Amino acid sequence: MRTALLLFKALLFAFLIVGCEPDDAQDGDGAGEIIVVEGFVYADEPIKRIKLSKFHEGGRSQTIPVSDAQVTAEQAGVSFALEVSDFSPGLYIQTDTSEVPGASAPVSIRITYGGRRYTASSSMPSGITGLQISEPEIEFSGHTDEVLTELSWDPQPGGKYCVFLREIEVNITLEGPEFVNPSDAPFGRVLTNNSLELKASHFPSTGRFALYVTAVNDDYVQLYEAPEGMNLTGASGNISGGVGVFTAFNGTSVLLEIN
Repeated sequence: MRTALLLFKALLFAFLIVGCEPDDAQDGDGAGEIIVVEGFVYADEPIKRIKLSKFHEGGRSQTIPVSDAQVTAEQAGVSFALEVSDFSPGLYIQTDTSEVPGASAPVSIRITYGGRRYTASSSMPSGITGLQISEPEIEFSGHTDEVLTELSWDPQPGGKYCVFLREIEVNITLEGPEFVNPSDAPFGRVLTNNSLELKASHFPSTGRFALYVTAVNDDYVQLYEAPEGMNLTGASGNISGGVGVFTAFNGTSVLLEIN
């Protein structure tokens, strides 16, 4: 009798596990795998940053790039087919750039891999206005703690922002005993002020840079402020069926030259 009762409980548990699976998480080649998505879309630019990887739910510590998925983005009824990059495993980019995502509508993504479907969507944040830079051309004095320039822009009610650094032309790497690693720079961090002082130590080199300023939505804020920090595999994010984040940026840039 005890054996029969244990068998019944085991069968009931198995039935509940199978019955609770979502319809789009069908068993396939990817059974037991967790898909990790790092997806960033910039308004009015081709899609260049949809990165896919996976790890096994049994405890694999390192993620493995996924280069054989089907990935499509969509905005306002327009689809953007993405292809895996020839130079970076697991990175999906838009190769047909005749149309690009705009700033007026939410954008979504659909991933099919291993017999399963993963989806996510993100709204476009409000555009940045009034962006100014106090000094667009700087002669580097050699002091890495020197404030080179200040960015400022019009505030948004309850706004949170990010500044991203884009290298255009790199000249000399900034090195020396006083040099602070650029990983301590404010780029990519969630900011609540509508201004930012930039020091020499925030830059990896001299040269020409584009400073891209954007408001960020809750998708990015929640990932950044999670207890795990920016750990994509540890954050629940907004990926249906997987982990990670898919979010949109809607920014503008100013140029900075450091000589």
